[in-house]
Amino acid sequence: MQPLISIIVPVWNAGERLCPCIESILHQTYTDFELIAVLDCPTDGSDRILESYAAEDSRIHLIRNKTNLHIGQSRNRGLQAAKGEYILFVDHDDVCAPTLLESLVLSAQEEDTDIVISPVWTTNEQDPTNRLVMPTIKDGKEARQWALSEALSGGQSPLGTLVTPIIGVLLKKSLVQGLRFVDTKVLSAEDWLFLIEALHKAQRVSLIVPFLYTHNEYKQSAGKQSSYIGVEQRERALHYLEERVHEWEDKNHWLPFLRKGLRKQRLRLGKKHYLWFKKQLFYKKVKDLFA
Repeated sequence: MQPLISIIVPVWNAGERLCPCIESILHQTYTDFELIAVLDCPTDGSDRILESYAAEDSRIHLIRNKTNLHIGQSRNRGLQAAKGEYILFVDHDDVCAPTLLESLVLSAQEEDTDIVISPVWTTNEQDPTNRLVMPTIKDGKEARQWALSEALSGGQSPLGTLVTPIIGVLLKKSLVQGLRFVDTKVLSAEDWLFLIEALHKAQRVSLIVPFLYTHNEYKQSAGKQSSYIGVEQRERALHYLEERVHEWEDKNHWLPFLRKGLRKQRLRLGKKHYLWFKKQLFYKKVKDLFA
């Protein structure tokens, strides 16, 4: 019998945060799911921990990468194996509230939506608090318009946007068939790019207000490594997104939001990596002179 939800968890060196993550998934009030753990060549024993869990719970399925693929390609492998009607991505060091699945499924079925977005409670070593609060929008088409414009524009709040991460988001598998995460060895952030394309394909979106997903940020997390957040990877992502949006049939409606978001992103990158951007602009001017 096929599960209703496929939960995809790429696993690298999660350390002591892995067990709380897996326990929070296994003890959901809604139990009709499979947990696909994609083992991305961990070196800290995370693979042995998952093997132990899988031996005790038949809902857990393990996929082993032959080489380290990073999170984007690992998520793609999980997508290929998923059997559920819905897809949920969870990071290997995050924690789900017991009612997360129940709330997401209830919203998707009652409101007949393609995507359900829940707010993420972000904790880190500097600021152990949530950042933003989800608005209350009941109409599915209006919620889709808000979510996509929010993701493209970088958010209306100076703190950023609610809808850049793919975590805590329930997606219809039929909606995301054909979509793939980019290779995070080349560009990032893959979750932002994937969700934007999914939102564009969607017809209706629903939003749930309670904080039911905790995202842990810390110095050693994969998302903080220079191999993931480097300026070149981020700049490639902006170019990638710009090209993708220009392919949309309704691009004229979304381009103003995109331009606003690109300005915000490049301003942030420019402040952190001033010398890199100065060099790129210099070489562009020289190249233009001889074009």
